[in-house]
Amino acid sequence: MTNPTMNILRTFVKMLPDRMQHAASKWYFFRQIRTGRFKSHEAEWARLSNWLSPGDWCIDVGANVGRYSLKMSELVGSSGQVIAFEPLTHTFDLLTHFVEKGGYRNITMLNAAATEQTCLIRIAPDLFPANPNYIFDTNTGSRISSTDNGAGDSKLGLSIDSLKLPHRIALVKMDVEGHELAVCKGMTELIQRDHPVLIVEVQNATTGVPEFLAQFGYQGVRSSENSRNLVFTKK
Repeated sequence: MTNPTMNILRTFVKMLPDRMQHAASKWYFFRQIRTGRFKSHEAEWARLSNWLSPGDWCIDVGANVGRYSLKMSELVGSSGQVIAFEPLTHTFDLLTHFVEKGGYRNITMLNAAATEQTCLIRIAPDLFPANPNYIFDTNTGSRISSTDNGAGDSKLGLSIDSLKLPHRIALVKMDVEGHELAVCKGMTELIQRDHPVLIVEVQNATTGVPEFLAQFGYQGVRSSENSRNLVFTKK
């Protein structure tokens, strides 16, 4: 679909009631799934087959509408398992729709936030000012804040270690809008037990993620110069 055509479609859909906009999002993304165009432009997405094999378990923290989760599901197969965290209610509904309608039977979906320890958090999408591109886009950010300011949804925050996962985790991908260090701290036991490959959004030098992971023998590299992610592997 050409950009002018897409812009016209976005403008039209934005004028519809919310429930119809949501239905349009489901139609648009599921059409991409069926035609093999439901892809991420991130270099790490294209490299998932280097790190995942049939029977593996993996975790997608900040699954959004499922570009990584669905690819992971295909790679690990029926004997594997994908655990997908997506706390935003609207986005989680889209993810659930695609998993169910697409027949992805090896994805466990959690409408919760991964964090350092079990708690309640507030999380809200960054949709101000209103962004009509969001209807056909998955790059909308979110904000995590304290539970007492009234902004966003109140959701359960879970540490990954608290799940006591019974199988080795081969890979963890996380994209949680600056909350990555808390996620890492909440999976310290898993890191020490399984040494998974970690795909982490690290866009600046102040996150503390590389320094935290270095104590477990991890080193991070970027797949390309303009990549927003670091891929951490144990040295």
